[in-house]
Amino acid sequence: MTDGGCTTRPRDHLFPLKHISAKEPAEDFDPGLLLHWGLLLIAFAVVGSAAGTYALIVSSPPCPKISKWIGLTGNRVLDDVRNDWYYCLLLPMSIPVCIFFVYLNWVSLKFFKHA
Repeated sequence: MTDGGCTTRPRDHLFPLKHISAKEPAEDFDPGLLLHWGLLLIAFAVVGSAAGTYALIVSSPPCPKISKWIGLTGNRVLDDVRNDWYYCLLLPMSIPVCIFFVYLNWVSLKFFKHA
């Protein structure tokens, strides 16, 4: 076929899906191992979320009453988090940064789409 002096071919040669077949699972694939890794990742996510929530709630500036209820634990790490000012300001300072990056992503999408 010719179209304005250019030769065009059917698009079937770009995506040869007829020749692709599903692969058989590997012989050493263990679904139980996949389950264990998944549970391990979920456990790390839960522990990390609990630690982050503790750091946000117990830090003294936004809610000093809660930090006074808990008191000193004797654990150096937990007491440092209790007396720290960084983690209590992390969430409020993350909101404008997230808004900026969402806007930047939207603008870059518009530039890509209309360029």
